[in-house]
Amino acid sequence: LLKYYSPKGFLFENVYGITGAQSGQAWEMIKNEFSDAGYKINYRILNTADFGVPQFRERMIIVGVKEGNYFFPKPTHGPDSATQIPYYSAQLALLNTPVNEDIQKLRLNGRHGHLLKDIPPGLNYSFYTEKLGHPEPIFAWRSKFSDYLYKADPNTAVRTIKAQGGQYTGPLHWENRYFTVNEFKRLQTFPDKYNIFGNRQRAIQQIGNSVPPQFARILALSILEQVFHYKLPFNFSYLTESEQLTFRKRKKDLTQEYFQKAKK
Repeated sequence: LLKYYSPKGFLFENVYGITGAQSGQAWEMIKNEFSDAGYKINYRILNTADFGVPQFRERMIIVGVKEGNYFFPKPTHGPDSATQIPYYSAQLALLNTPVNEDIQKLRLNGRHGHLLKDIPPGLNYSFYTEKLGHPEPIFAWRSKFSDYLYKADPNTAVRTIKAQGGQYTGPLHWENRYFTVNEFKRLQTFPDKYNIFGNRQRAIQQIGNSVPPQFARILALSILEQVFHYKLPFNFSYLTESEQLTFRKRKKDLTQEYFQKAKK
């Protein structure tokens, strides 16, 4: 498509693990294909929460340009932002969400469903491990994936919404239930009026596979200004090539905070 239409620039999004796929061979092939099509590529792993999305979602972003240079936008939210605007919290994002599902039917059941109510917001199954000091451990440390029984913290962004997951895959609501489809739309920054067709499972799959519109908007505006030289009605700040973002470190720090709360 790039060779056929030859646009001035393009935007490509994928999971950040793409760099290690097939021992890095797939990543090298992708970069070579873009280069062969005549594009200079710029790539970074970005976290959508840094750009006003109430969801921690790390993605590899590639922007290719035919001419000139491209720089990624600086975060608009969080500790790396110039304004220090707090992350858009899940609780704020879900304020007055239209209800179109029976909330009682969204309660967890089965073998481990009853465990969710005692898990503090921000933690997962690890609350029930000996390592975190539970008096009656149920799980071994690191015996489950990190989103197993993960209960979202309403005071910050939620973890990544999964396109597919099991019965106990988070993020799960802090009111000890599954999120509604409308709530997932809010957490992905889709407008309420946006229609997603199909049953509940199919709708969540579409949401989980999508790029959050707010994140896409920021990237699109940065391309519009730098590649198409469109004068935006506001100032955009850009990262230099050497500037490093700290979301990975903050992720570890936040995890430790939740662990300490669980031990109290």
